[in-house]
Amino acid sequence: MITKILVPLDGSPTAEAVLEPVLSLARQLQAEVTLLAIESGQAALPATYERQVYEERAYLKVQVLAFEEQGLTAHYVVRTGDPAAEIVDYATVNKMDMIAMSTHGRTGLTRALMGSVAETVVRQSSVPVLLVRA
Repeated sequence: MITKILVPLDGSPTAEAVLEPVLSLARQLQAEVTLLAIESGQAALPATYERQVYEERAYLKVQVLAFEEQGLTAHYVVRTGDPAAEIVDYATVNKMDMIAMSTHGRTGLTRALMGSVAETVVRQSSVPVLLVRA
């Protein structure tokens, strides 16, 4: 049974494409939702980095409220590092039942050159991954 869903977000419209399907799924299953953001840990100036962190957390709080307004349990976590590795690690360590994320839907040379966080997560995850094409 799915009771804990991990949703990686980066603040982009592409990443947000997964939110509505997850909201619906979480409502049906009464599942807890964890929104995960990955920081690069890099910025030109410390003040710039602090502002980015503040804005990211404010964004995540707004997203959590959307789930809570539907009577669901939701929270957010921010980690630093390689996105795919952090997603897989968090899901494993915290015994998540599912990872739900969106994908750009790139194929061929574009994907080969740019890589794909979603593809890496699918290959490395020990839990099911729901992909939503943005």
